[in-house]
Amino acid sequence: MEESTKYLLIGGGVASVTAAQGIRQRDKAGRLMIVTANTQMPYDRPPLSKNFLSNNEMSHDDVSSKYDVWYTDNAVEVKLGAKVKGVDRRAHVAILEDGSKVKYEKLLFATGSRPNKLKGPHLDSDTALTLRTIEDATRLRQAMQSAKKAVIIGTGFLGTEVAAQCAEKGIETTIVSPAQHIWDRFASPALGEFMNAYYRGRGVQLGLGEHVGVVQDDRVIAGNMTIPTDFTLQAIGVTLNTELAENAGVAFLPDEGIKVDNHFRSFDDPDIFAAGDVAFFQDFATDRYIHYEHHLSARWTGEVAGANMAGDPVAYDKVPYFFSDFFDLHMVLRGQAPDNNYTTVLGTYDSGEFIELYADEGGFLRMGIAISREEPKLDPISDKLEELVRKHVQVKTLSMADFA
Repeated sequence: MEESTKYLLIGGGVASVTAAQGIRQRDKAGRLMIVTANTQMPYDRPPLSKNFLSNNEMSHDDVSSKYDVWYTDNAVEVKLGAKVKGVDRRAHVAILEDGSKVKYEKLLFATGSRPNKLKGPHLDSDTALTLRTIEDATRLRQAMQSAKKAVIIGTGFLGTEVAAQCAEKGIETTIVSPAQHIWDRFASPALGEFMNAYYRGRGVQLGLGEHVGVVQDDRVIAGNMTIPTDFTLQAIGVTLNTELAENAGVAFLPDEGIKVDNHFRSFDDPDIFAAGDVAFFQDFATDRYIHYEHHLSARWTGEVAGANMAGDPVAYDKVPYFFSDFFDLHMVLRGQAPDNNYTTVLGTYDSGEFIELYADEGGFLRMGIAISREEPKLDPISDKLEELVRKHVQVKTLSMADFA
């Protein structure tokens, strides 16, 4: 059986949803189809490592990207449990695993990523949990109900958010990583030390600078540490789902994604676009090619891809935005860290109310991280950081008064 659609969006995450929204704002009539191997309607992932874990009443409905009626009202067809196994670019056809085919005019790869798992002869990664899907989050929430001890492997946003949730439930929690500090991929050593001290102060044990050698049901061994545990979470990054694009002959870079222009159109085929985790694009803030694994990036790149698929030449122009919540603190990050540690702190780490500014070698602002105990304070600071990153101001000219 072969169907035809004007727009085919492969992937069931927020990038496909916002691409569909971008298309429908410009083209009300063209047939639009989202095809996903997921068995549930698209949902937002950020709550899965936050309040979803602490609230047993939360369900899929509470994290849905859109109410189901939105898809009906906007004539957006969603094929659930439908895995695409190949794309024939010459024929403009996607082949599904069940043998059916979908002919398209414009195609979007929004295939996302999958969590990495530990590998090795003594690493029983099948018994260790991951967190990517709502099913993963449900299993983790269930494990947290009876656990007295937990090990979190990884120091990124995901692992540290879950570690905070566990500690607040009274679970004896240990974070293990080869890194020397929390948020090691982007935070300065000074901010990392603040984070380490803050987590230790909340009862979280840190096994940093240690490589995990053994993972079993009831213990983790890292270096000289043997850590008893009731469950282990692997939060060690993701692998991009670029296999479909690769097999279709669309240019991509391993670990970076599908290379697209600032309209999110691939360089190999004017009818193929990419958005979300798998899009490798030129970032405004750093003027370099990069990909982001974050909710807002998926939203923004999806919107731009959808607009361009519908013929509206909208160019991407965003300053990266990340956010996190842990214990009683909230964080926003705007921009992209330069390859150095030229940082200036406004406020004090000890107060838990500060802004850390990251400059390039010329002293120009490239990224800012703000932390506060009061989440509403961060919105205007975030807006100001975006403005200042766009203006490429000199960090030495800034003071806390600029953010008042």
